Amino acid sequence: MKMKTLVSAVALSIAAMSGAVSAEDTNNSIVLKNVRIFDGMNEKVITGKEVLVENNLITKIGDNLSQTPGVEVIDGGGKTLMPGIMDMHVHMALYRPVGVMRDELTPLEVGALGAARMENMLMSGFTTVRDTCGASDHLRRVSEKWNAVKGPRIISAEACITQTGGHGDFRERADVNPNMYAGSTHMMETTTSYLADGPTEIRRAVRENMRNGASFIKVMATGGISSQFDPLHQIAYTPEEIQAAVKTAETYGTYVTVHGIAPAGTINAINNGVKMVEHGAGLDEETVKLMKKNDVWLVPSLFVLLGLTDEDARKLLDQASYVKWKATKDGLESAIKLAVKYDIKMAYGTDFVAPADSALASDRSSLVEFEYWARFLEPWQILKLATGNAGELAALSGKNLPYQEGGLGQVKAGYYADMIIVDGDPTKDISLMTNPDNFDLIMKDGVIYKNEL
Repeated sequence: MKMKTLVSAVALSIAAMSGAVSAEDTNNSIVLKNVRIFDGMNEKVITGKEVLVENNLITKIGDNLSQTPGVEVIDGGGKTLMPGIMDMHVHMALYRPVGVMRDELTPLEVGALGAARMENMLMSGFTTVRDTCGASDHLRRVSEKWNAVKGPRIISAEACITQTGGHGDFRERADVNPNMYAGSTHMMETTTSYLADGPTEIRRAVRENMRNGASFIKVMATGGISSQFDPLHQIAYTPEEIQAAVKTAETYGTYVTVHGIAPAGTINAINNGVKMVEHGAGLDEETVKLMKKNDVWLVPSLFVLLGLTDEDARKLLDQASYVKWKATKDGLESAIKLAVKYDIKMAYGTDFVAPADSALASDRSSLVEFEYWARFLEPWQILKLATGNAGELAALSGKNLPYQEGGLGQVKAGYYADMIIVDGDPTKDISLMTNPDNFDLIMKDGVIYKNEL
C-alpha cells in the first residue's frame, strides 16, 4: 500500500468515530434573518437584509426572504453574520519538534493526528484552510469524499519543494539524500517536502504534487527557522530553477508561492515569476516596491514571532533556530508596516506548527492571530484578510481548486454558504474573534455545525 493511501486509510478509520454529517443534518433552504452582515469586502455593515441559503450556496440577499414557504428560519438576534474564517497558511501534517516527526511519528500517526484536528478547526470558525507544506489532500478526501470527519475545506500544496540544504530539508546531519542514495524513504522527504535540485528534478516535484492533489505549489526561496542547514540569507535556487517551478505550475493553470524572509532570495523569486510570498518578515522597501509592481501577494504570520517571548523561544528552539528566530522577529514589524504602506495584497495565515502531543489545544490558539493584526490595521480590514482577501487568493488556483461550484470568502449570492454569526460587532472590536465561544453559529457548505442562537 502506498504511503499516502496508508495515511488516508488510518485517518478514515479513526475519524469515523467522530460521526459523519448525513443528509438528515441538512435543510435544503435556510434563511438567516435579523443579522448585521459583514460581507467580507466592505467596511459598511449591511442591515435590514436576509440571507437565503439553498443546499450549499448563498442564493439571495434581500428583503422578507423568511416569508418564503418551506424555508427554515434562523433569527440572528441582531448579531453579526460574516463569512467563515479562512486560514491561508496551516500545516495539517507537520508537527514540532521536528525531531519527533523524524524519529518517532509514523505516517499512520500523522494521518490520525490530522484527522483528529479537523473538527477542532471547524469549530473554531475556520471553514477553509490552505496547507502550505505537507500532505493534506488525503484529509480533504476523508472529510468530503468519504464523509467520515467534520472539518474545514482544505486547499493543499502537498509537499513543499526545497533544494538540498534549503529550508524544509529536515534531515539530520547523518541522513542520506534520497536523490543520491537508494533506500531513503522517510515521510519527511516523500510527503512533507521534496528535495529537488536542478530544473528537471523541480519539474518532476511540481508534477508529483499536482498528481497528488495540490492546488498550488510551494517553493522555499530563502532560509528559515526550523531546519538546520539554511541560513536566513540563503538565496535558494537559481533563476532557472525558479522558472522551472513557475512554468511547470503554469501548465496546470496555477501559481507558485515561496517561503521568503530575506530580501535577496525573495527578489530572486519575484523576478522569475513567483506571484506570492509567505512570511516576508525580513522584507525591505526595495522588495516591497517590487512586490507592488509585480502584483505579488503576501501571507505573513504574526503570532508565531510577535507572540513568543525570548524565554519561550529559547525553550522551544535549539540554539541555531533561536538565533534565526530572533533575527526574523526583529524585522517583522517594519516589513508589515511597509506592506501596509504600499497596499500589498495580503491574507490571514497563522503558520502554526502544532506540538505533536497537544495539537488540539494548539489549533484553538490560531484565533489569537487576529489580536496581533490590530497593531497594523482597522478591525474590518483584519476581517477582510481572513475572508474576502483569502477567497480571492484561493481563486488563484483556478480549475485546480477543489471547490468550483461557488466563490469563497464573501456573503454574496453565488458563494458557498460558509458563514459564522458573532455575538457582537467584530468590525469594531477585533478581540471578539479571538474566542470561538463568541461564535453562536457555524455553517459550512450549507450545513450547520453549531447553533447557540
